[in-house]
Amino acid sequence: HDDTSALTFRQDGEQLSKHLSKFIANAEWLINEAGQQQDLQRREIECVLLSDTVSTLETEASMRNEHHQVTLQRNKRLVADLQEVSQLVGQLEADSRSVEVWSAAL
Repeated sequence: HDDTSALTFRQDGEQLSKHLSKFIANAEWLINEAGQQQDLQRREIECVLLSDTVSTLETEASMRNEHHQVTLQRNKRLVADLQEVSQLVGQLEADSRSVEVWSAAL
């Protein structure tokens, strides 16, 4: 009788050991899955942040480009104005020489 109960006790212990091993394996698998899930979430957040950074940089680049375009147009107008002033100065110099010629003739 004691042999039978000892055998049953041992078999129950082995069964319990198998169940515990399975339980531990499942728990480790779940922990691993949770860790991978966290990694994925962290990567998703990083992607969103990188996307926001890229968007901000694109906006900044666009604003700088617009600023450069405005500056370029302003510079072109300045060059045109300077050329006009230069022509006027040339005309004034020619007129003043004419006046000198006229004055000398008088």
